[in-house]
Amino acid sequence: MDKKYYINNVGWGVFFLCVFLWQSNTWLENNLILAWSILIISTLLYPFSKKLIEIIALIYTKKEFWHKGIFSEDIGKNGLYAIYYIFCFIFSIPLGVLCIIFLSIKKSPISR
Repeated sequence: MDKKYYINNVGWGVFFLCVFLWQSNTWLENNLILAWSILIISTLLYPFSKKLIEIIALIYTKKEFWHKGIFSEDIGKNGLYAIYYIFCFIFSIPLGVLCIIFLSIKKSPISR
């Protein structure tokens, strides 16, 4: 993962942070410190979560699969994008940590 990928995708994390704060309820107002810490960590780990899902998806499929058939560019694909981005944000803490571990093991000289 390079800096450009991280910067481009952390913007989506910031967007979801704002959406979750905008849609806050009484639980969020009562547990403000916990909510802020979870949301900020999720925002920072969002690009790693997205990268891990992309890595896993491309292990089992080819890039062309995601541009044909049901995934062709049409109106319905925007809904799939929204579900995908929200899924990445909600599970960004566990998936982001797994991605960091995976990338560090992959780059370590011991694993070569």
